[in-house]
Amino acid sequence: MNIFNTDDIERLHQSSLDQARSKLKEVEVYCGDEPSFAGLNGWVFEQTIRYCVTRELEANGANLEIKEQVSLGGRAKADLQVGNTLIELKTSGLFGLNDVERYSRYKDQALDKGFNRYLYLTWDERHKPYRTGLNQSLGEENVFYISEEGEWGRFIDVIISSNS
Repeated sequence: MNIFNTDDIERLHQSSLDQARSKLKEVEVYCGDEPSFAGLNGWVFEQTIRYCVTRELEANGANLEIKEQVSLGGRAKADLQVGNTLIELKTSGLFGLNDVERYSRYKDQALDKGFNRYLYLTWDERHKPYRTGLNQSLGEENVFYISEEGEWGRFIDVIISSNS
C-alpha cells in the first residue's frame, strides 16, 4: 500500500512550485518579473519525488540512504541515489534521441560502478520514438511514467526490492 498516488504527487509538486516562486519574490534583488525558469521546476520536481520516496520507504520499514546529484564520473550525474539504486528524474520527458543515448551510457556507468539498478522516472513521454528508445535502452522494467495508473507503486516496489 502506497502513501501517495499520482494526483497527490502532482498536487504536492504544484503547491511546492507555487511556494518556491512566492519565496523567490522575497529575495532582496527581486525586480518584479514572475520567477519562472526550467531549473526551478526541475529542482522542485526532484525535491517532491525525494520527499515522497522518503515517506514511502519509512511506511514500508525500509531504511535506505538517499543522496542527491551522485557522480557517475566526469560531468555525468544521477539525480538520486536510494540505497544501491540510481534514479534519473525528468519533469517532462526528453528533448531528443541523443538523450536516450546519454541515459543508456549513464545506465552502463552506474552498473560499472557497482550500482544494482539505474531507473528513469518522468511524468510522461508522449513522443513515441523517445518512449520506445527509453524502454529499449534502459529496459521497460527500469522506466516509469508516473502519470499512468500504478506506475508510482511499481516504482516504489522496484526501489525496495532492488535493495533487499
